[in-house]
Amino acid sequence: MLATATAGCLDDLLGEETFEATAASVSESALSETGYEEHRTDSVELERTFEAGGESETVTLTNWHAEYDRAVDLTLHVSEAVESGSDLLVAVGGYPTLVGDLEREHVFTMMDGVTHDG
Repeated sequence: MLATATAGCLDDLLGEETFEATAASVSESALSETGYEEHRTDSVELERTFEAGGESETVTLTNWHAEYDRAVDLTLHVSEAVESGSDLLVAVGGYPTLVGDLEREHVFTMMDGVTHDG
């Protein structure tokens, strides 16, 4: 299972050139209660140039992305390899075993719906 948290700069873009968000995190008590562990926390920098009235300004935003995970039993389905042009196409789908039949048909529908221009 995977859970994410995102923190970003969205307010007041005019008049500044660089914005950095403060990273969000999940409390230790919440992690302990749910069995999740921090997987990684990364900064994600976005740079955009805006032009108006013949002038341009480059704005840099630094956002944070945190991932948390925990071990679960998975059911995996792997299709047979199919030639598509010069490529071999293999579809892989999976879901937590605990949800079983609730996701099985969805996974097969997604695997059957794979298209490839090869």
